[in-house]
Amino acid sequence: MQATLESVLRLSGKGRICPKKNHITIIHVQHTHERMTDTKFENRECICKENIFGGCPFLNILKCCDNELNISEWKLHLQDHKDAFSKYAGLIRDSCDMGLYYNTDENHDIAISIENIMKSLAQYVKMTNPILECNVTLSGSRKEGTKIGQNDEFDIKWHLLKFSEHVEPIELPEFPKGFVKLKLKGGTNSELLQKFVDENDFIDSMKVIRSLYSAINLALLNNDVLTGTNLYLKSFLDLHKGSISNINFRWTGKSFKDLDISVDIVPVVEPTKWLPKTINLHNNLMNQLHLEPKYSVVFKTPASEVFRDWNILLRISTADVEADIIKSMTPSIRKGYILVKALHKSEYFPTVWDKDDDDEPSVEYLTTYMLKSCFLYELENYLDQYNSNEHSTVEPDGDSSTAWAYKITRRMLVCVENQSMPVFFIPEVNLLHTYTLNKIVNLHIYKAQCECLNEMARFAEELLNKLVI
Repeated sequence: MQATLESVLRLSGKGRICPKKNHITIIHVQHTHERMTDTKFENRECICKENIFGGCPFLNILKCCDNELNISEWKLHLQDHKDAFSKYAGLIRDSCDMGLYYNTDENHDIAISIENIMKSLAQYVKMTNPILECNVTLSGSRKEGTKIGQNDEFDIKWHLLKFSEHVEPIELPEFPKGFVKLKLKGGTNSELLQKFVDENDFIDSMKVIRSLYSAINLALLNNDVLTGTNLYLKSFLDLHKGSISNINFRWTGKSFKDLDISVDIVPVVEPTKWLPKTINLHNNLMNQLHLEPKYSVVFKTPASEVFRDWNILLRISTADVEADIIKSMTPSIRKGYILVKALHKSEYFPTVWDKDDDDEPSVEYLTTYMLKSCFLYELENYLDQYNSNEHSTVEPDGDSSTAWAYKITRRMLVCVENQSMPVFFIPEVNLLHTYTLNKIVNLHIYKAQCECLNEMARFAEELLNKLVI
C-alpha cells in the first residue's frame, strides 16, 4: 500500500516547485554507520579539510578497546581542521535564523506546509471519528527555536480534547519517576472512552495510538492534503507496535532537492485541575523568569521489556515549559545552546566503535536531552548569581554564545565525572542510568564523548574570539 501510494503521488504531478529567491543547492555530509574493522581503522585517510561540515574519519570515529578510549589523537587532528571548524562554528553563531543556518525561504515553506497538513489531517479525523477530535500544536526544537540546519524533523502534539475531562491521573511511588496512569472517571459521556481502557479502567496507550494512527493514515490515503505542496508521502504511521511513530515525507524544492522529513505524531492529554506531584514545576529558574507551570501527559511509555504494564504508564511532559524557558532567553544565551547541539550533531563529533561489542560505530550515548538538562541547570545557576546580589558583577547577557556553549559542556563533563546527570524537572532521575539495570553502563564512553564535546566548545570559543579581536 505504501509503495503504491508513493508511486501514485510521484506520478500525479503534485510536487509543484515554485521559484524562490536565495536559490542554492544544499549539500550536507551525514554520519555514516559502515561496518568497521581493524584494517579499515588503521587505513583511515585525512579528508574533508576544506569541508566546513567535517567528515574526516580521524574525527568522526573513536576506537574503544578493553573499555579504554584515547582521545589525544582526536584532539590533535581537530587542530588540523581548525580553519574549517572555525567556519562551521561561526556559521552557527552568526546564523540570522537561530539554528536554521541554511539561509533559504524553503526552511519556512516546509514548516508552513507541515503545519497546514497536520491541521487538515486533524479536521478529517474529527469528521470521521469525533471522539478523537484533536488540536495540533508544535513541540520540540521547532517550538523552542533551536532546530539546527534544516526543517527535517517535527514533533507534533495531538491534544485529545474528549479525554481531558474524563480521566484522572494516578501517581504512585512504585511507578517510574515522571510517569502516571490515566484512570477513566464515571459520568456523562465517559462510556465513549470505554474502548480505550483495560480491565481496570486505565487508558491503554496501545489502543489509543492504534485508533488515532489508523484514522490519520486513512486521512492521508483519502484526503488530498498534499495538493499544492512540494511534499510526497513516503510512509504511513506504524500501527504494529502501538507506540509513538512518525509520518515520513520527501520535500523536492529548489534549495532542498530531495529532503527526507520525519513528523512524530504524539497523542497528548491535558487533565483538568491537576498538578503533578513528581515534577519540580516550582523551581528557582521558573520563579525567577515568572513562568507558569505547564504540563501534559503524553503517550510515551517506558521500556516494554522492563515494565509489565508499560502500555498504561504514560509520561508527564514538561516540553512546553522548557520551550518557554528557552524562548525567554536572550539570543546569545540561546545561541550557546544551539551551538552545543550543532557541535554534537556535526561530523566533528565522534561516534564510538567498541571493538569488543559491535562492528558498527554508535552515537547513542550523549543525547540532546542531556544537553538540554545541563543547559537548564546552568541557566538556573547563572540567574541565581545575577539575582542574589544587586551589586552582582554577573551581567544578564554579558557572556558570548561560545562562552555559553563552553559552560554547558563543562557542566556535562562534571556530571559524567560525578556519575550523576539529573533531569532538571525530576532531579531524582539520573540520565546516565539505564532502565534495565538502574546503573551506568559504558561510563568510559560517556566520559570520552563529553571530553570531545567540551574540547570542541573550548576550541570554538578560542577560534571565534580571535576572529573578533
